[in-house]
Amino acid sequence: MYVHRNYDELPRLVVMCGYPCSGKSEVASHLARLGFRWVSTDQLRYELYGVLDFSDYSKRPDYERLENDMLWLLHSMKLSNLGKGLDVVVDSCAETNEMREWLLDTGGCVAEKYLICLDVEKDILRKRNYRKRRINDVVGEVDSRWERMETFDREDSEVYVYTNNRPEELVRILRDMDSLFRLRRGLWLPV
Repeated sequence: MYVHRNYDELPRLVVMCGYPCSGKSEVASHLARLGFRWVSTDQLRYELYGVLDFSDYSKRPDYERLENDMLWLLHSMKLSNLGKGLDVVVDSCAETNEMREWLLDTGGCVAEKYLICLDVEKDILRKRNYRKRRINDVVGEVDSRWERMETFDREDSEVYVYTNNRPEELVRILRDMDSLFRLRRGLWLPV
């Protein structure tokens, strides 16, 4: 695989946030096709711990330690790629402003920063989660920790909030991602 990079341009960090089944991974995979390195909390949990069901995982006695280890690995992967001048998309629920801030941290690497939040009606989220055989109230669990986007303020980041209730809204979001993040002119680098 080759990634497009112009050394005169800053790498871009995109942090996806939203409830489970809001469409974060669909948007992140689209950005990966545009050359972004995709780092996913769900994928790391699966690769490290074999976790498929977050609700069961979050009830484990060693949950906090495992989650912190996974997040530090994610942070390291993010910084490593940004340090190489590569664009990165982080796929995470990022329920709190503290987590959003931390995920947008570039560890001293200069980068363009974007927070993209996908907002979906709760009933639609519940149906989507149920279709994935998540029978517990994942939406309620996240809701108990969720901090509204209106309370997030960071001057060095662009923040976009999209509604993603219907397929045509997802199409519009992906078109916007193409406009915001299409490949730039420059070199093609092997990865």
